[in-house]
Amino acid sequence: MTTQISNIKKEIFVTKEHYLHFRQSWKDFINSGKAKPRYESDAYGMYKYGNLRGSHHLLFCILTEKDLSVTFKPSDCESKHGFEDAYSELMRMYAKAAKVAEHDAGTSKRPSYLTPQKYTAIMKKSRSEIEEYLEPFGKSFTIEMFTRLIRDYVKPAKLSNVKLSKGDDVLEAA
Repeated sequence: MTTQISNIKKEIFVTKEHYLHFRQSWKDFINSGKAKPRYESDAYGMYKYGNLRGSHHLLFCILTEKDLSVTFKPSDCESKHGFEDAYSELMRMYAKAAKVAEHDAGTSKRPSYLTPQKYTAIMKKSRSEIEEYLEPFGKSFTIEMFTRLIRDYVKPAKLSNVKLSKGDDVLEAA
């Protein structure tokens, strides 16, 4: 994944106050107790459930222009493939958000096998899933901002490497 790091804060957030509101929303969510995970086990092992997942931390690191090779370290309990799982979930949520944004803008093309009512219901459900996913960022980070961030700033690369471009420097993590 390649990220044009120096442009994100300036172009995604409208003002400094907007960015600070985003940071405060994240802090409030963490401190509210909603982020606290619960652990359950079964015959196959221990599982972690919660409202805050690796993809949220990955998105937060991208939005705050952090070096992912240093700051993003998912625990072994979450997954032995923490980055790949977080990145995959982030891209799945982006795909849903992009479809919702296209639908809202009136530029989406409804599949022929779906009735208009069914398609609208699917988009409504997807919108609620995306809004729930973006809850840790408060109202300061919208679906439109999310789709723009991924579309314009995050470029897929080999999942075994994290590449962040910062000016001419390229930082890599294996």
